[in-house]
Amino acid sequence: MGNIITYGINDTTVTARSAEVTAADWSGGLNLGGSNAPGVGINTGAPDPKPQDWSLLDQEENERTPQGTQHIGGNALGDGDDSTMDVKAYISESDDNDTLSFVTAAQETVDGAGLGPGGADPINRTGITVDAGQNCWGTNTVA
Repeated sequence: MGNIITYGINDTTVTARSAEVTAADWSGGLNLGGSNAPGVGINTGAPDPKPQDWSLLDQEENERTPQGTQHIGGNALGDGDDSTMDVKAYISESDDNDTLSFVTAAQETVDGAGLGPGGADPINRTGITVDAGQNCWGTNTVA
């Protein structure tokens, strides 16, 4: 499996823009990929990306569970909005809002199984079996 589609949507922006242009679809279609926050640099297709590219902690020393993102350059509402939202993963039409986390596999984990202790989320989406102790991106189930 290659990289999964990732995106970020700011619900506050969607609400504001929907009120301005009521006939537009602000939360679907190209707005997902065009959000300018598709998880730049996230490699969901392989374990252990280069440590200089991704660490288990973000710039604020917080766990990447889930990984945050924001619109590059703000969201075009007034002075802009620098708030963050979760990076979302598009697996299929029926599973399009899971969040991403960068974690260490608790045990050997086949593709599609949970990387967490006892097989809990996040789910291995690399397309391969990940060894215990390897770092990789996984998806957290969101209903």
